[in-house]
Amino acid sequence: MVERGTEGGGTANAVRKAARLLAALSDAGPQGMELKDIGQACGLPKSTTHRLLGALCDEGLAARVPRTRRYSHVWRAPRHETIGAFHPAERLAQSRWWRSAVASLPVCEHDAFFLLVHADDRALCVDACFGRRVIPSLTRGIGGHVPLGVGSGATILLSLCEDQAVEAIVSRNFNTSARGAVRREVETARRDGYVMDMGTWIAGVGGVAVSVPTGTPGFGLALGAAFYTNEHNVGSVEALGRRMREVASSVVF
Repeated sequence: MVERGTEGGGTANAVRKAARLLAALSDAGPQGMELKDIGQACGLPKSTTHRLLGALCDEGLAARVPRTRRYSHVWRAPRHETIGAFHPAERLAQSRWWRSAVASLPVCEHDAFFLLVHADDRALCVDACFGRRVIPSLTRGIGGHVPLGVGSGATILLSLCEDQAVEAIVSRNFNTSARGAVRREVETARRDGYVMDMGTWIAGVGGVAVSVPTGTPGFGLALGAAFYTNEHNVGSVEALGRRMREVASSVVF
């Protein structure tokens, strides 16, 4: 393959190539791209693509998707006054812990994992790691959000709130007939340290989530998983939830 574009030289040219790689990874979404496909999309030879990807990974701007040959863009959470202090989520999303933690979990080939943060009355996805294909999820990936209490990850985040806040959020986010079930899920999350469902919100897709301790009062962070219910049973999901709880407890900010 012939490298496309030799405009400029030295550092400027390298920056342009790296920018093309980041643009390609961003377009690919959380499922990422394989090395050869990245090179083809950017018009770069394999050796150059590999070298630049290594540099981007070292800088925390790209990462290898666990158990695959694909690379994905690492989203860096913005700091926004209406959302709150994102700094713990940003550091965690860029850290080696996030990818190595997912790689250590007992998973099936299509399982996906998400980092979710409490943002107002919502659970906001700040990073995602997919398996062999993008599985349907409530947030639909990075940047997506759902009301607190909708799905396992958003329910874990709701369970971290004070009782008075839980009541206010449940009243705003749910109609009267659904509030009792949400309160029971919050109690389960607090008791077990994780919460799971087997297709309640999306037919054929389940979820399990645990809280991630941040050491920051009032800052909620969750590690969630989505899976096809025909690839898991209740026992395997409970085991996954317990293992995720152990992994989450190892986080050091």
